[in-house]
Order: sequence, then structure tokens, then C-alpha cells
Amino acid sequence: ALVERLSDIEEHKWVFPLIVHAAQEHAGIGLDRDSVVLTKTALREKAREILRTYKQPALVQHFLEGREFNVGLLGGRKIQVLPLAEVDYSQLPKKIPPIMSYAAKFLENTTEYQKIRVLCPAKVDASLTKAIGDAALRAFRAIGGWGYGRVDMRLDDNGLPHVLEVNCNPLLERGVGLARSAQRAGIEFPQLLQLIVKAAFEGPPYDLNLPITFPSRRRAQAAPASLGSLGAAAPTR
Repeated sequence: ALVERLSDIEEHKWVFPLIVHAAQEHAGIGLDRDSVVLTKTALREKAREILRTYKQPALVQHFLEGREFNVGLLGGRKIQVLPLAEVDYSQLPKKIPPIMSYAAKFLENTTEYQKIRVLCPAKVDASLTKAIGDAALRAFRAIGGWGYGRVDMRLDDNGLPHVLEVNCNPLLERGVGLARSAQRAGIEFPQLLQLIVKAAFEGPPYDLNLPITFPSRRRAQAAPASLGSLGAAAPTR
């Protein structure tokens, strides 16, 4: 539910626990140790903080307490599901909620940053691996994802996967995130970048008039000389 004013909280019948986000932020901004709430009083306090601090609505969702996975995806017309990565919260003190908060991502001196690990490949049986991969792929396709992406997922109490987020522009850094999952599939970082670029030209959206798109030899020979600076007369290979 979207809470645009505190009075909105009274319009819903809440089932706790809940997680409260800043609706228009990313990268864990606004997520902290108070973001998972167990009572309406705590919900109201967190929603008030978001409304005042970030000047935007609070997004309130049921908090899934199961395992969390990052699913890397690679390709254009044919998408490859990369080896799963699991976010391991097992070393966190119980007083800290198991979420990928801002501190967990960026504040190196915090318990969250130091105790949360990412395990790749994740230890998951074949049937669950397929269920997670299929759900991630459907979500990525549903929003028009192309080339590369990451889908974050959690399991519910029955062990069924649910999509938390579809990230169409995840971190591209050697040895972490998507690159780490690709490496576990035998794809080194330079090859990963090549595959992403290749996917960009497998189908729309792309711009046929970009200078880096070389025409056929016949078109190049027929093109006016003045177009040479745009690559129209560049040799084909």
C-alpha cells in the first residue's frame, strides 16, 4: 500500500510484519533498522519519518522472512539465467532486521556491512532453482528488460519465490553482483561486456543512425563523401 499521508494508515487492515520503504528511492536509501515494523505504532512512526525526510509517500509491503536471492540475467532475444546468488543474513544479531539496507550496502563500519554476505552460487535444489529462475525471467520480460539485469527475490513461508525488485541497470563491476554470477557461469568480465553490447543490437530498442552502426558495402559506396565523418563510408569487416 502507498501511504501518502498518515491518515492513510487507518484505511487498511495490516498484517505484520511489514517493511516500509521510501516509495521513490533506490539503493537502500531510507531503509534502516526501523524499516521492518511489528506494530501500527511503529508503522506510523516510520511512515512519518519518510514523509518528512524524503518528501514522498511511504511504500508499505508485507515482509517476507524467507531466503533472499539475486538472479542475474544476460542476453537479448534469448536470455540466460546466471547462477543464483543468496544474501546470507545468518551472522546478523537478531535485533537487526535481515534486509539489504543502506548501511548494508555502503557503510563499511556498520554491523550490517560487515556481517551480511553474498553466497554465489547459492545452495539451492534443482526444483527451487528452476522456480526462481522462471519467475525472474517472466518479471524481466514483463517490464521490457533487455541485455542484462538482476531480479531480487524472497521466499515466503511456503517456500515460494516472490519478486522484490527488477533492476534493469544493476551494478557492472568486476567480481561482484552480476559479474560475479557471470563468472560462476564461465563468463569473464570482458566477455560479459561484449555479450551485453551484442544483445543491444539483436533487436529494438536501438538507433540505426548511430555512427557506430556501419552500413553495407553497397550503401557505403553510394553514400555522399560528406557523410564519411559519420561513418557512412567506413570500411566493413
